[in-house]
Amino acid sequence: MLRFHLAREFNALWRPAPRLAALALYAVLIAWSVADGVTWQRHAESVLADVPADLLTDRSEWMADLESAEAGEEISPYAARPMSLTFLAALPPGPLAALAGRNEAMQPHTALISGWRSEVSLFRRYEVEGPVALGSGRLDLAFVVVAVLPLLVLLLSFDVLSRDREAGRFRLFLIQGGQAGQTLIARLIAVALPAFAIPAIAILVAALLLDAPVAATSIWITGLAIYTVFWSAVAALVAVSFRQVSTGALAAVTVWALLVVVAPSTVRFSAEALYPLPSRVSYLTEARLAEGATRRNLAERAEIFMAEHPDEADAPDEAVPGFYRASYLANIDINTRTRGLVDAFEGHQAEQRGLVGALQFLSPAIMLNQVLQASAGTGPARSADFRRQARAHLDVVLDAIGPATVGRNRLSVEEARRIPEFAFTEPAIPVSGLISMIWMLVLAGGGMLLALRRAQRLN
Repeated sequence: MLRFHLAREFNALWRPAPRLAALALYAVLIAWSVADGVTWQRHAESVLADVPADLLTDRSEWMADLESAEAGEEISPYAARPMSLTFLAALPPGPLAALAGRNEAMQPHTALISGWRSEVSLFRRYEVEGPVALGSGRLDLAFVVVAVLPLLVLLLSFDVLSRDREAGRFRLFLIQGGQAGQTLIARLIAVALPAFAIPAIAILVAALLLDAPVAATSIWITGLAIYTVFWSAVAALVAVSFRQVSTGALAAVTVWALLVVVAPSTVRFSAEALYPLPSRVSYLTEARLAEGATRRNLAERAEIFMAEHPDEADAPDEAVPGFYRASYLANIDINTRTRGLVDAFEGHQAEQRGLVGALQFLSPAIMLNQVLQASAGTGPARSADFRRQARAHLDVVLDAIGPATVGRNRLSVEEARRIPEFAFTEPAIPVSGLISMIWMLVLAGGGMLLALRRAQRLN
């Protein structure tokens, strides 16, 4: 009997031209978002790999000069200076960033680390696209799945029973042996199958093109399946709860707006209101004040620094210009003076993310978006980790070159070799994502059982 209802629903649902047009538009949106995402990710990878050569130190040439100086050979007084040693800190795109990187271009992906840099000037080269693209964001697959998929499922399923009930044909349908529960299940399958299959195929194609790991791809497919089941359960509840088509349509759109638009926006605005970010103007003002104070009292500041490193004070090379020392000490003082503002900024952002994570169970859209971003390797948490790791590496470099720079000397070859290259450590996917998916599945199961029980009563 269910097979008969399935054949009937597939035939009745997808034969009308408007419904086919809606499905075709859904497929086009998904294909466009994936193609655009893959293109963007490859472009971002090429931009990150194509860092101008003059911005980076040729490490082998710099080390050769340092070895020559240590061997007693005469070289330029400007060669192999600690301040000219530059490292690239790069945040590589996540495994599936193409599918959930809507606002990734607004986040820093590179940092040039050297003694010439303070934390204020650390993140500069990250605007991969133009300001219009940055402001509007891209259409990514995560947005289509989170926002469009539930609307498609609801609008094609809500009237499966109410249309016959409103027209007075439902009693005749029951007399002829029809069952409300089987009709409902058949319609949900007829709608949910293409709604799930089209983005699932797109995810698999993108994973193959990007050589994404199986784990990340599996999380996306699983999250998509659970999300589809959840909205199918919501559609089932709407279908059995309203007799009139117009009322059911209004209820379907209202539920979608509340769970996909209103709840996420309310959570985000609440997080921003409760944990406002410090002013960037204050940050830059403190940096300028610190730099000015250091340059006005350069000699005194240098004496204090060398007194803090008495074991590393060697005879200075008087041929070395004083601006090396001045710039280094200014950057040290800028970092010290602005560290509180930086910590407040990162701390408030972490509080915002924590509040969103705690309230994500109010909206399936937030739950799925959190899981998709974490598994794709995008989102604000990963960007915050990159900024933290880049600042930590800047501290390592400044600590390593400080005594030699202020003392107007060079590093030893051994000291130079001990300075590590930057390597980004990927954050772990939070356990809350698994909990949210289980919670969504429980809600979907409960909603579906309740809808089927109500459908049985209609018989």
